[in-house]
Amino acid sequence: MIDIINQENIDQYTIINVNSIKDSLDKFSFYLEERKLLGAQLDLEEQNLVSRLKLDINNKPASSIICIFFPYLTESHSFDSNISVSAQGIDYHIWAKDKLKRIVQKLQIKYPNSTFSIQVDNGPLNERFFALESGLGYKGINNMVINEVYGSYGFIGLIVTDLVLKEKRLPKKNCINCGKCIEYCPGKALNYKKGFIGQRCASYLTQKKTELSDSEIAILKKSNKVYGCDICQIVCPHNRDIKKSQEINDVIKRLNLNDIASLSNKEFKKKFGNRAFAWRGKNILVRNFNIIGD
Repeated sequence: MIDIINQENIDQYTIINVNSIKDSLDKFSFYLEERKLLGAQLDLEEQNLVSRLKLDINNKPASSIICIFFPYLTESHSFDSNISVSAQGIDYHIWAKDKLKRIVQKLQIKYPNSTFSIQVDNGPLNERFFALESGLGYKGINNMVINEVYGSYGFIGLIVTDLVLKEKRLPKKNCINCGKCIEYCPGKALNYKKGFIGQRCASYLTQKKTELSDSEIAILKKSNKVYGCDICQIVCPHNRDIKKSQEINDVIKRLNLNDIASLSNKEFKKKFGNRAFAWRGKNILVRNFNIIGD
């Protein structure tokens, strides 16, 4: 198992058994229900709360979950950009999913009678829950999952299986609660008492398709990004002296309005379809360019 995962240059992963987290799942389910009732659930999230915690594969109960942290920050990434560092490389849904597929192919050969499924962000399960529960990372006040080695600059992928695996957890740690992310957040989306107010997050607003209010436009102007936002990560002390990823990821350090506006939707998709910032379409980016005046 370890050798198969290490072949993909993965050094941060955990394995948890479903039976060991049943109480935590129940508590998290209650939290999701409460959050939805309070109107805190974003339209970008999976709306079916049952699906977010349903652990089965082809109608068979799942037994184990492999949770993987995929770091994306390399020496080539730039913080002096109009797009978040998380979106400067190839869309992580593509390269992280490719890694998971290769792992599962090898596991399927080793365990031919077992079933496996994979997920990277765009599946129904809540990856953050499993990452936090297993110690793969800890939750920052900035609502990020912070890994001890790579900081918060990473994505989470899951392999769910009916195979019973030996647990591999990492020690749980805590955010130091310095409050820098609260202080510098352009939308004041972070709060000690209320937690994360997603509707005020600049990253969310750069992806929001409906018309923006004057207050939301003001937030985008402060963030100065046409896609995403890095401010709460840049100021976070947990992101100092972290390990960088060695993956070669074809980084685009900056977008140009003229290069995008001149493209048809078909041309835009052909040129940028493998980038995370393209998933909401060309017009949203053009709108954001016009707002920040870049």
